[in-house]
Amino acid sequence: MSAENHPAAADGAGRAAGLWLAAALVIVCAISAAACQGDGATHTVATATAFYLDGPQQARPPDGTLAAGTRVTLVRAAGSYSEVVLPDGRRAYVATDSLVAIGAAPPR
Repeated sequence: MSAENHPAAADGAGRAAGLWLAAALVIVCAISAAACQGDGATHTVATATAFYLDGPQQARPPDGTLAAGTRVTLVRAAGSYSEVVLPDGRRAYVATDSLVAIGAAPPR
């Protein structure tokens, strides 16, 4: 009887695959805490910083302020401003020098 026709053999293979997947996840989490959080964030905001939704404009008040430690996803860096995805999914522009790559040492 082949493994395809034997439920116990198929179940054992499924369990083995599940254990391998769990082990791989533990290893990834040990290497990168960000990967375990599942938010896709690549950077944190080092200090409270203003953000702009419509572009890196300084001629008008900011649309809001991100608190230090806020996790964002870098879309692209463009000189003194970077486009990021905020935790709520909106795209915004922040000062590039306010961002610290996750896992990197914060600026002094």
